[in-house]
Amino acid sequence: MSDITPKQQDVLELLPDTRQNIADELEITYRAVRYRMSSLEEAGYDFERDGNEVWSVVGMSDREEEVREKEEPQRVNSYDKAQATKDVHNALTELEQEVKEALNNTDPVVSDYTATEEASTLVMPHSDSHVGAVIKDRVDVDYYGAEQARGAIVEYFDRCINAARERGDVENAVLIMNGDHLDGEGVFPGQRHAQEDNLRDQLRKAGNTYIEQILKLSREFENVSVYCVPGNHGVFDRESTTNADNMLYDFVETGLHYSDAENIHFEKGTAAGNNIFDIRGWKYFCRHGENYLQHVGTSSGIRRAQDWWMKHKFDVGIRSHYHTILYETIGDEVPIVMTGSTAPASTFAESRGGAGGKAGVYWFTTKDNVIEDFQPIRFNS
Repeated sequence: MSDITPKQQDVLELLPDTRQNIADELEITYRAVRYRMSSLEEAGYDFERDGNEVWSVVGMSDREEEVREKEEPQRVNSYDKAQATKDVHNALTELEQEVKEALNNTDPVVSDYTATEEASTLVMPHSDSHVGAVIKDRVDVDYYGAEQARGAIVEYFDRCINAARERGDVENAVLIMNGDHLDGEGVFPGQRHAQEDNLRDQLRKAGNTYIEQILKLSREFENVSVYCVPGNHGVFDRESTTNADNMLYDFVETGLHYSDAENIHFEKGTAAGNNIFDIRGWKYFCRHGENYLQHVGTSSGIRRAQDWWMKHKFDVGIRSHYHTILYETIGDEVPIVMTGSTAPASTFAESRGGAGGKAGVYWFTTKDNVIEDFQPIRFNS
């Protein structure tokens, strides 16, 4: 936008975040951040602050809205925001209860397994598939909907399996489901205009796809472990405990329970949004990562990652959210890996700093190395 300065744009690209973290990242004063945000408010942006002093964009300027309307006509919002919020909340709560009731009638999916020392483990950190979103009329993207999302997920699993076959010594697989596998509902204003499916259909399509792919892994390897972390697109609002990713994980676990597979271990993250586990003696720490900065390699970014490392003392950290693959290190060369996204970049993702997309990553873990053959891949689907 012509009336937004580059310095103001720098602030926008770091939201949501605290003003102090933004100041640290940009190496400016807290007062300068406040001044730039005030100028943005004068230009038409609306911000809100939560109890942790994290500021977020909740609206856009009139000019930006005009640009979007010219690029893609939007339907008129025919009911007020409060009623929309109530409707979505009620629907999510009802759906969550259905999924939990189904899960309560099953036993946990647990499989004890001891890895052979000489072999390796296929590690598949996977996130941000956004099943249910519609992305179109962008660079290299004609149309990306639910079927394209499911195709990209299948392609990711197949390419990882083929790489393990080529390696030859892979004994077991670990799938890390690191959040934002559904597009959710009510995450940002106007989201319903950029969606192909409501949350119920997102859950059904994504859930069935992941069940099929996890069972494919179980037929290929001696053992499969699935570790799950909720993302921010699963969060409805600050007052709600409902999370769409957690509903998806309950759905998948229920389906796996009724399968014939006996070599699958399925584990969901803590209420804090973390999952911590071992692979061949190495400690993995996983978090979706919306509270990280896009790059660890800045003074503020390093401090945040190091805070988690000081608390958990992990050997490798996994994060997602920005739709980009990054391999960075902190401290004594501890890897921090960003997982990428099977979905192409959308306008909303780019507004949050996610300029990547259509890429994933895998690697192998052995008793001697936490990461071997780190391999980013591009998706054709």
